[in-house]
Parts: sequence; C-alpha cells; structure tokens
Amino acid sequence: MSIVNTSPNLPLLSPFTIISRPAQSRLCGASVIISIVSIVSIVFEILFCMHSHISGINSPRMEKRTGTKTPQHQPRPLPLLIIEQAFLNCSVPPMTDITLELAKLHILTGADYIRQLRLIVTFKEFCPIEDGIFSALGEGDDDFQALMIAARKAVAHGYKVFILPNPQGIRTADFIFERKGVYKMFDLKTIQGQSSARNRLCESIGQANHVILNLATNYDPRLLAKDIQIYFEVNKGAREVLVFKGSKILSVSRQFVEGRDYYKMFIKRFLK
Repeated sequence: MSIVNTSPNLPLLSPFTIISRPAQSRLCGASVIISIVSIVSIVFEILFCMHSHISGINSPRMEKRTGTKTPQHQPRPLPLLIIEQAFLNCSVPPMTDITLELAKLHILTGADYIRQLRLIVTFKEFCPIEDGIFSALGEGDDDFQALMIAARKAVAHGYKVFILPNPQGIRTADFIFERKGVYKMFDLKTIQGQSSARNRLCESIGQANHVILNLATNYDPRLLAKDIQIYFEVNKGAREVLVFKGSKILSVSRQFVEGRDYYKMFIKRFLK
C-alpha cells in the first residue's frame, strides 16, 4: 500500500509474514521464486504446528475453544481447517474474524473466492467514509491518504470501494471493488518514478491478481506497455491492471495484452 520511489530493491515477503506493506521488490523472476519458496515454507510450518493437534479438530476441547461445533455430516475443507487450527495452536498473532476471512482468500479459487469477497464486505469493520467509500483501515494509517486518492478516482468511474485493513500476520491487498454486482480485489501501486512500474507490479504477486497503477508522474506509454506485458508473462494468475492517469482509468486485461497490435492499441488508449 505504500508510495515508494525507485531505490535499492527489497525481497518479496510471504503471505503470512508480519509486515505493514511490502517495499520495493527485486526483478519479477526473483519475486516469483521468493513467493513460491515462502509459501511452501509456511505450509510446512503450519503442518508441523498442527501435527500434535490435528486429531483433536472435532474434540470437545476444540469446540470449547472455538465456541462452535463442526457438523459431522458437513466436514470443513481441509485447507480451511489448516489455517484455522494453525492460528489456534501456534504462536501467531490473534486474528479477528475479518482477518481470518482475509487469510482464506489465499487458498480459495473460482466461485468460492468471489463468495468470500462478498462475505468480507459485509463485516461491521467497514465504516462509511464518503459516498461509495467504506474503510476498515484507520485514518491514521500511513497509507490512508494514498488509498483515498485512488478510491475517489474509482468511485468517479462507478465503483463502490472497500478499503481493507492491514492486519499483522498475513499479506492483504488494498481494496475490494464492486460494480454492477461484480467483485474484484485490487492491490494499489502508486508510481512516482520513471521505470519503476515493472518492479511495483511484481510486488503484488501473492496479494491480488488485479492491480491498480496510480501514475503520479509522466510515464512513457511504450515503456509502461512493456512493463505491464512482462508482468502478465511472469504472473500467470494476473487478470487485470487498472491504470489511473489523472481522472482517466485504463483497464488492461490479459486478453488485451496477448491480442494483436497490443503496443499500438495501448499507446492509442493511453494518449487518448
């Protein structure tokens, strides 16, 4: 969520590393490798943590700790049990309900992922800030003003914006956007320096497959087109990059990037 200028690169952290917001990353390829290694490491840590407890998931002791019972005829998916059990039994910062639901986004896909986004925006933590903007992040957060700038631009284009919290223990994106019943989760990257978009895009890997590039500087359109193309090539899960240029929004999808005359069409739309 931070606004970062070009400077020495920093490594990408894992989804469950205690951080505020990621700083600058290394090159795209290195970021992907670090993310994969980190995720594998976390899975092994969670499984190790659960080794002595997993047999007691439905025990009376677990029911007493959680306050709920798991119906025998409707077993919970194993990945969700792993996350919940790990946070109950290991030395991990306590999680609020919304934090736990945000953590589940790392293992949900497809329709389950969209349903989870719809669930998250119903939490009481989201307070109305302005028309169309709801926030679960405190106004004293260092990134709040930068997030509000981007949120206002999105609202002007018909989106309802939910600013996500920044909890300890997991990596989260910055926003959930809703428009015409379609929910998407976006990570915000504000661009202040030339030639920094590629690295900033790669920082979002492992956080969200939809990224906002808020351009706070003049950026060469051909260079930006190249940076976005490389991001889609490296991150196979990437779906969309929203380029905020002044009051305009340019949506760049994977289909657009992989289509004919991508550079020509991108530059034409960018300069329009």
